[in-house]
Amino acid sequence: MPLAFARVLTLVLAVIAATAAEPVAAPTFSEQVDASLVKFEKSIAKEVLPIQRLLDKWRNDRRRAALNEVAALLKKTEGGDKVYLAWAVLGANPKHKAAREVFTKLGVAVPIDAKGQPVAGAKVPACSDRALIDKVANLAAPPFDAVARQVDDDTPGVKPYVKRQKAALDQLKDELLTLARSAGDPQSVASLHTMLAFYHPRAPEVAQYWQSQSKPIPRNRTWFNPIDRYLLDHGLAGIDCLRSKSQEGRSFGGDGTKAVSLAGQASWRFLEYLGNCRVEAVISAQGGQRPSFMIADDDGHGASVTVDGRKLVVGHAGGDSSPLAEFHLEQDFAAVPLPLALEVRGRSVRVAVSGLTVGSCELPKAYAYIQVRVDGAGAQAQQLRLRFLADLPEAPLDEDPAVAAKEPEPAPSEPWRDERGRQLEQTVTFVFADQSFDEVAAVLSQVSGVPFTLDAKAEALKDLPVSLNGSDIRLQTALEWLTRLTDIEFVQTDAGITCTWNG
Repeated sequence: MPLAFARVLTLVLAVIAATAAEPVAAPTFSEQVDASLVKFEKSIAKEVLPIQRLLDKWRNDRRRAALNEVAALLKKTEGGDKVYLAWAVLGANPKHKAAREVFTKLGVAVPIDAKGQPVAGAKVPACSDRALIDKVANLAAPPFDAVARQVDDDTPGVKPYVKRQKAALDQLKDELLTLARSAGDPQSVASLHTMLAFYHPRAPEVAQYWQSQSKPIPRNRTWFNPIDRYLLDHGLAGIDCLRSKSQEGRSFGGDGTKAVSLAGQASWRFLEYLGNCRVEAVISAQGGQRPSFMIADDDGHGASVTVDGRKLVVGHAGGDSSPLAEFHLEQDFAAVPLPLALEVRGRSVRVAVSGLTVGSCELPKAYAYIQVRVDGAGAQAQQLRLRFLADLPEAPLDEDPAVAAKEPEPAPSEPWRDERGRQLEQTVTFVFADQSFDEVAAVLSQVSGVPFTLDAKAEALKDLPVSLNGSDIRLQTALEWLTRLTDIEFVQTDAGITCTWNG
């Protein structure tokens, strides 16, 4: 990722050795800032808990209702459509007895094993019934408009929370600005306004400060309120590409009731970098039309799929021109509109048609995905959206009630943990000015004496520009601030600190 600004770094390490004889010192500036941030986050997390519980129930109830509806159709449907529905039911609940019996009665192997994995060589059945296709496509996740109705600002239960959240944000802003006026050095003021830009990027005071410094607002992440974060973490949020304007300022103009032409090229940028996401389209491509869809990073590297009649060609966008894989279908996109999905999870690429997996492959490396690009080639689309996905796929539904997850075992006490704790208590002063994350990690290693390493997932964000100042700030606090701004977590190990990304 090319950096937009000159790389500037000035770092001075100040390690303060505290002794038992010294009196308890007054909170430092950074500690006061951190206290305000933690107080705000804890209050908002408490306020949103009832809404999250309601969303958990709604999400599980909807999945079960959708599965029961499709499963009930098994008794009324015959022929190839029955096979299609049975396959879809097994995708949601691989132990479903009636769905498995559909295949055993036909004398063919069940295409999905009891753990939900496709059996090698199984062919995805065709279906031309659009109503059935829609029901199957909505098994995995609900349409965005259904989600929006649950979290609308005027929804009972949500409306009071939105009001309290606004009040809490305004209070946080006032506290941080009061601290800024009392700060004794420019670095502290800059650090505070960086954090204020994270929580309140549209506040007039943010723009005014950075204009006074003749600098742009730092290009770090911005805070998501817990409801939006819940939607992001549970595959309930994304971009409706037919209704939303692309980076080129155009919109295909779809309303979900009729097909529209995907004429020309368009792209949409995500709210933040993602490690997992999925393009969901319902399209038809007549003779000669070869629409393609791509999920990529800032430099155009990622995964693509091109529709070529009864063949889907998966490629490495921005890389080798030779296909990663080709999947041949029984369905024909020219005959009937079909749901097509291109999903990336790190390096893994999965392609599905009508909600059913047709194949998978791997990219040479994982990327920090930030955009979806479409070359419609004039194909017709009933639906085109980008869905943000959680780190792990949705667990299959079982017929038995879900078993509550066990509490994790406490970490054993080991000598290196005590050493790491002492190292994290060091105080540091630094200036990171639009600097790549891998450089930030290297400097942290140098000044703290703790090895910082990026794991395979964090490597995708190694060029992420980071802007953050800190003055006499605990290393632990600095890492917590960096996690807020970059979404990278710092995990203590016996070898040092491992930087990992849960995007």
